[in-house]
Amino acid sequence: MGKEFTGSWVLFVILLIFCWPGALIYFFVKYEERAPQYYQQPPPPPPGAAPPPPPAQGQQRTCMGCGQQIPVNFNNCPHCGKNVQ
Repeated sequence: MGKEFTGSWVLFVILLIFCWPGALIYFFVKYEERAPQYYQQPPPPPPGAAPPPPPAQGQQRTCMGCGQQIPVNFNNCPHCGKNVQ
């Protein structure tokens, strides 16, 4: 995670010229940690947007390790952990 100055640079320069201890305090108060772009949550869908379709219920297969029914899009059995490809 990177840190970023989120305050006003103009105010920082004015404080630096007239009162450098105040400028240092202002700088470190406004110096915040920011999450990288790939860690941020995706934006919410717009109002009125259709929800994603539910997964198909009829498409199941049998795990060869434990015999339980699992969805066809699973690579590993959620019951026993065996690779089912």
